[in-house]
Amino acid sequence: PGSTVNRFFPSLGNHDYSDGGGLSAYLNYFTLPGSGSGSLFPTGNERYYDVVVGRIHFFCINSNIQEPEGITATSAQAEWLRSSLAQSLLPWKVVYMHHPPYSSSSRHGSTPVMQWPFEAWGADLVLAGHDHTYERIVRDDNADGDSLVYIVNGLGGRSPYAFGPTVEGSVVRYNAANGAMLLTATESQLVSEFYAVGDSGVLIDRHILRRTTGEYVCGDVTADSLVDIRDLSCLLDYYFHDLPCPVSLEAGDVNCNGRIDLADLVILAAWLMNNRPLDCCDKTPDRPRQRWLKQPTAPESFQGLD
Repeated sequence: PGSTVNRFFPSLGNHDYSDGGGLSAYLNYFTLPGSGSGSLFPTGNERYYDVVVGRIHFFCINSNIQEPEGITATSAQAEWLRSSLAQSLLPWKVVYMHHPPYSSSSRHGSTPVMQWPFEAWGADLVLAGHDHTYERIVRDDNADGDSLVYIVNGLGGRSPYAFGPTVEGSVVRYNAANGAMLLTATESQLVSEFYAVGDSGVLIDRHILRRTTGEYVCGDVTADSLVDIRDLSCLLDYYFHDLPCPVSLEAGDVNCNGRIDLADLVILAAWLMNNRPLDCCDKTPDRPRQRWLKQPTAPESFQGLD
């Protein structure tokens, strides 16, 4: 018998539409989180969705032109991603899709329509395939001094493709053998490694994202060292009216499920009005806990081949 836990979360590729039974066969075969189960921000479909694995919040995008909700940066699909990235409080946010926004491969190359403002929207890493190469690309598209890493990894089994002109920001390119990636996440860093299977499992590339941490008081959304009605008011405005919440929105995630939801409002209101225990990851308001600052430190490059 198979596992009772889903361990495979694919993104739709061009062959999922063109080969075999097409999209219907794909959707019949897989049970994916977009329909609601296992998703923090359900899309109502299984073509694009989000799923949390450990400390990583993954966002799967359908980059195929057949997507009925669009693939441009202003499409309904893109708006779901923008909104979901903004609301997610998980330490690491990884976006993945089939067609690479940027690629130096001579076979397919970059996909301009998928060059969404991922960095500005809050993504930490963008993964793609399609081109049968491995490439790490580092770009600062919103010119804020912090860079976003894009990785193309299409070396899962088919014959590798050749490289063409190098795209801006490309720092590592490899196509000598097939291979696989490993992501390892802790509270303070996200490590991506690419191993070449055909080269006896040698490590080809490693990249580490480090995140600074900051302390705040649980429930103290306004960061004034008090947990009071102003914190609840701020969360109410954010949750019901989509108004910006100043300073420390993470402090409002009192039930620690990675987002601001109605349960956070209920817990905080009950504590303020009835002096009930504030269940905040087992931390009371006078005991600060560590969580993440919004912006990571600049990426640090380690091993790589050019």
